[in-house]
Amino acid sequence: MNIKTILPTMGALSILLLSACGTDEDSNGSMNNENEKPQEEVEEDEFDEDFATKENPLNFGSTITINFIRENDEGEEYAYFANYTMVDMLRGEEVNDMLPDAEPKEGFEFAVVKAHVQFVFSPIEDETVSFEWSDFKFLSGENEYNAEEVNIEEDSIGLLKGDILPMEETEGYVVGQVEIGEDFNLSIEPNDDEIVVFDVE
Repeated sequence: MNIKTILPTMGALSILLLSACGTDEDSNGSMNNENEKPQEEVEEDEFDEDFATKENPLNFGSTITINFIRENDEGEEYAYFANYTMVDMLRGEEVNDMLPDAEPKEGFEFAVVKAHVQFVFSPIEDETVSFEWSDFKFLSGENEYNAEEVNIEEDSIGLLKGDILPMEETEGYVVGQVEIGEDFNLSIEPNDDEIVVFDVE
């Protein structure tokens, strides 16, 4: 992961840039860039690669800023940033009323995780990015299960899906099946060979 930052609350762009670039603030509140280090010169081992992994998932309720590497129309790479927070989890009988038209397969139960996403920054003006339930997978031991598209009813806000602009937010459920009573985590793969893992309890 290129940049990952745990924030106690949903972070504004200024917080993200302070975390990523080491920018200082003087006593008058203005930004001091004298110690700013270009991103390409930062050694990889300066970033903590040992959290938000399968072995050490991100604590439930904590917020992480993830950078997504994409290509523009000219084939040049750029990064946009989004904050992710898992805010609720229900499973088994707790979600039966939410999924009246769905039945889990034998030996499995449904689990739903409510995710909150804030699109923090993109260098492309007015870029709209889609954040979807289908971006996630459920991890249980050595097993991996895809999120599912099911009809959610009752008082829920529906599946996580939304096309939003920078500094806009969206929230919704990620639904999957896990073995009855087994512990599980939620994961997302923002870039090739990168995975972010969330504890959901």
